[in-house]
Amino acid sequence: MKQFLGILLFLLGAFALPAQSAFEKIDSLARSVNKSGYDDTDVLAKALCKNLKTDTDKARIIFTWLADNMRYDFKAVGKEGPDADSREEYDEKRIK
Repeated sequence: MKQFLGILLFLLGAFALPAQSAFEKIDSLARSVNKSGYDDTDVLAKALCKNLKTDTDKARIIFTWLADNMRYDFKAVGKEGPDADSREEYDEKRIK
Protein backbone atom coordinates (compact mmCIF):
# COMPACT_ATOMS: atom_id res chain seq x y z
CA MET A 1 0.00 0.00 0.00
CA LYS A 2 2.85 2.40 0.83
CA GLN A 3 4.45 1.71 -2.55
CA PHE A 4 1.19 2.43 -4.35
CA LEU A 5 0.76 5.69 -2.46
CA GLY A 6 4.37 6.65 -3.18
CA ILE A 7 3.95 5.94 -6.89
CA LEU A 8 0.68 7.88 -6.99
CA LEU A 9 2.28 10.91 -5.32
CA PHE A 10 5.25 10.74 -7.68
CA LEU A 11 2.98 10.64 -10.73
CA LEU A 12 0.87 13.54 -9.48
CA GLY A 13 4.00 15.61 -8.93
CA ALA A 14 5.46 14.62 -12.29
CA PHE A 15 2.36 15.83 -14.11
CA ALA A 16 1.83 18.96 -12.02
CA LEU A 17 5.32 20.46 -12.46
CA PRO A 18 5.22 20.79 -16.26
CA ALA A 19 1.78 22.39 -16.05
CA GLN A 20 3.07 25.03 -13.65
CA SER A 21 6.10 25.85 -15.76
CA ALA A 22 3.95 26.06 -18.89
CA PHE A 23 2.24 29.16 -17.47
CA GLU A 24 5.32 30.94 -16.12
CA LYS A 25 5.81 33.00 -19.29
CA ILE A 26 2.12 33.94 -19.47
CA ASP A 27 2.00 34.79 -15.76
CA SER A 28 5.07 36.98 -16.14
CA LEU A 29 3.49 38.75 -19.10
CA ALA A 30 0.28 39.34 -17.13
CA ARG A 31 2.24 40.83 -14.25
CA SER A 32 4.03 43.23 -16.59
CA VAL A 33 0.81 44.95 -17.72
CA ASN A 34 0.12 48.07 -15.68
CA LYS A 35 -3.53 48.52 -14.73
CA SER A 36 -3.37 52.31 -14.69
CA GLY A 37 -3.02 52.47 -18.47
CA TYR A 38 -6.49 51.07 -19.15
CA ASP A 39 -9.88 52.57 -18.32
CA ASP A 40 -11.87 50.14 -20.47
CA THR A 41 -11.96 46.42 -19.66
CA ASP A 42 -12.36 45.46 -23.32
CA VAL A 43 -9.21 47.35 -24.26
CA LEU A 44 -7.33 45.74 -21.35
CA ALA A 45 -8.47 42.23 -22.34
CA LYS A 46 -7.43 42.79 -25.95
CA ALA A 47 -4.03 44.12 -24.84
CA LEU A 48 -3.49 41.12 -22.55
CA CYS A 49 -4.47 38.58 -25.23
CA LYS A 50 -2.91 40.36 -28.21
CA ASN A 51 -0.17 37.82 -28.99
CA LEU A 52 -1.78 34.69 -27.55
CA LYS A 53 -3.23 31.99 -29.75
CA THR A 54 -5.03 29.46 -27.53
CA ASP A 55 -8.08 30.03 -25.37
CA THR A 56 -6.25 28.37 -22.47
CA ASP A 57 -3.45 30.94 -22.63
CA LYS A 58 -5.96 33.80 -22.92
CA ALA A 59 -7.94 32.56 -19.93
CA ARG A 60 -4.75 32.13 -17.91
CA ILE A 61 -3.42 35.63 -18.61
CA ILE A 62 -6.75 37.22 -17.68
CA PHE A 63 -7.00 35.05 -14.54
CA THR A 64 -3.46 35.98 -13.45
CA TRP A 65 -3.99 39.67 -14.11
CA LEU A 66 -7.22 39.68 -12.11
CA ALA A 67 -5.70 37.71 -9.24
CA ASP A 68 -2.78 40.14 -8.99
CA ASN A 69 -4.65 43.41 -9.52
CA MET A 70 -8.17 43.18 -8.11
CA ARG A 71 -8.68 44.10 -4.46
CA TYR A 72 -11.71 44.43 -2.22
CA ASP A 73 -12.77 47.98 -1.52
CA PHE A 74 -13.40 47.74 2.22
CA LYS A 75 -14.66 51.32 2.45
CA ALA A 76 -17.32 50.55 -0.16
CA VAL A 77 -18.23 47.35 1.66
CA GLY A 78 -18.83 49.43 4.77
CA LYS A 79 -21.72 51.18 3.03
CA GLU A 80 -23.67 47.96 2.69
CA GLY A 81 -22.06 45.75 5.30
CA PRO A 82 -19.70 46.10 8.20
CA ASP A 83 -17.73 49.31 8.30
CA ALA A 84 -14.11 48.22 7.81
CA ASP A 85 -10.95 49.87 6.56
CA SER A 86 -8.86 46.70 6.48
CA ARG A 87 -9.21 43.00 5.87
CA GLU A 88 -8.55 42.27 9.56
CA GLU A 89 -11.26 44.69 10.70
CA TYR A 90 -13.70 43.27 8.15
CA ASP A 91 -13.01 39.71 9.32
CA GLU A 92 -13.65 40.74 12.93
CA LYS A 93 -17.03 42.32 12.12
CA ARG A 94 -18.46 39.87 9.61
CA ILE A 95 -21.11 37.32 10.51
CA LYS A 96 -19.57 33.93 11.17
